[in-house]
Amino acid sequence: MTTVAQGVRLGGLITAATMAVALAWFAADSASAAEQRFIVGELSKEGAIWHPNMVFLDSSVNLKEGLTFVLENPTDRVHSFVVEGLYEEIPVKTKETVEPGVEVEVMTYQLRPIRVIVPPTETKRVRVNTAPLEKPYAMGQHFKFHCHLHENVHLGGVIFVTR
Repeated sequence: MTTVAQGVRLGGLITAATMAVALAWFAADSASAAEQRFIVGELSKEGAIWHPNMVFLDSSVNLKEGLTFVLENPTDRVHSFVVEGLYEEIPVKTKETVEPGVEVEVMTYQLRPIRVIVPPTETKRVRVNTAPLEKPYAMGQHFKFHCHLHENVHLGGVIFVTR
């Protein structure tokens, strides 16, 4: 297992296909401390896997500045990335009246379950709501992820919360 600076350990199946995806992951631009990169790789004509397929997030790491999932799809097929129990933060700019005649722009976030479509050869960025990961009871929780479009032939993965 390899430990990345932000407290994420990578592991999983070692096959020729997943090894190729892993090499692509390490060769890609490295993600910052607040990012976790996932790359989809095809195992066969129909099967695929998001790699890394096992992630350990350290709950003692300061996530207040946010956590972003970077989802890369170098394949020629559409894939989705669904995480059960975690939510995406969607930025919404609104105007708020602070006194009569004076308005300021305010950034708020709407939450929606993480369910992202990643077209072929594209990369998507998802800002993750970290509140469930920062709570004292978060240690030991796990969140399953998979491709909802190909769930019968797609190997899923798990995000574990540790300390």
